[in-house]
Amino acid sequence: MLTCSTHEVAGVMVITLEETGDDAPEDSSAHREALYKTVQNREDNRYAIDLGKLEYMSSADFGFLITLRRRVATKNGKMVLFDVDPFIRDTLATMKLISLFTLADDLTEALMLLPAGG
Repeated sequence: MLTCSTHEVAGVMVITLEETGDDAPEDSSAHREALYKTVQNREDNRYAIDLGKLEYMSSADFGFLITLRRRVATKNGKMVLFDVDPFIRDTLATMKLISLFTLADDLTEALMLLPAGG
């Protein structure tokens, strides 16, 4: 299951996803719902998603990213995935999902792709 932590850099919410190692879906669900609520209520709708701590994602995890992207887009926001493991990048391509996301090599590049007012 995935968990997430957040912090801000230059007005951009950086969301770090990582594997918890446990199978408690209720904890993961609570994290996701809290994040969705934050997206819904946040003024600055720029998000950098840090996948650097992940080497693998389940189909449910990809579903979470798609749902998050949809919720961000509904608020006219922008979302960039960064530090994406090559295996995850290949999986996104194989699943024909890569075109849904903007990818960056690192946080610096992600921030450049998410300018204020842009």
